[in-house]
Order: sequence, then structure tokens, then C-alpha cells
Amino acid sequence: MLLSWRALNGKIFKCQSYLKEAHSSCNRVGHLASVPAWKMTRESFMSGTILVWTLNRELFAELSAILTEQTLILCETLPDAEQACDRQEIALVLVAERFGTDDGCAVFRQFQTRHPHVAGLLLTPTEDKVLFRRAMGYGLSGLVALPPEPDTFRCQVA
Repeated sequence: MLLSWRALNGKIFKCQSYLKEAHSSCNRVGHLASVPAWKMTRESFMSGTILVWTLNRELFAELSAILTEQTLILCETLPDAEQACDRQEIALVLVAERFGTDDGCAVFRQFQTRHPHVAGLLLTPTEDKVLFRRAMGYGLSGLVALPPEPDTFRCQVA
């Protein structure tokens, strides 16, 4: 079972499936002050390009094999990500938790200063409430557990 943490209307929810309504899919586990509700439609994700920001090409191949209906672009540096965003509409950024010695949360924050409209999810081998709060503080919208379970992962990015 994949556990994910999401923010909705300023509350943190522990979810076991795609978050359609907080009442039916999630259990409230805490409150996070001043977290705006993340507002993007399912259609904008399905039609947009997903940027996968990682140094791990095997992970990119694995994610590409799962998300066969979306266009995925691999980038390894901040300039790569910014160029991709300048060339086309990016609906979502999937960013690795670690880039060698760099931190994925901090790297995403740098990226978001120029592209504040782009949402991001942190790819991480461990999910917990502390990491979720940290990721939210850096502007990310949630966590994706690695290795991803295909059906759940498709729902997370939809």
C-alpha cells in the first residue's frame, strides 16, 4: 500500500489513493498553517508535459514506462529544467529527493522562483509527515514513494 501526504485547504491528509475528496479518500492527520490548496485540473496534467528532474536515468526509464500516455522530459540541472520550461508548457515537475550532494527540495525552490506556476512532487524512497512538511515548505505539492506502484503513481500525477 502506498502512503502519500497531501495538502488540501490548509490541512495535511494521509492518502492511500488519488485524492478526489478529503472525506472519502483520506484521514486527517494534522494541520499545516498557511498552506494554500493546490489548484490544477486533471485535464491540465493529462495534456501537459512532465519534467523528471533526476540524475538517475534508470528511474527516468521506470517512470516513462509507467506514464506511457504523457510526455516526460529528463533534466539533470537547473538550467536544463529552465530551458525545458521556456520551450514548452510543463504541467508538473517530479524532482528527486537527492542530487548527489544537492537537496531536491532546495533545487525545486530555486526553479520555482522563475516558474511559480509549475507544481512539483518529490520522488523519495521514504515518506513521512516531517519530510512532507519540509517539501511543502519548499513549494512542493506532495511526495511520491519509490519505487512507484504503477496504478497509484498514475493517479498521483493525473
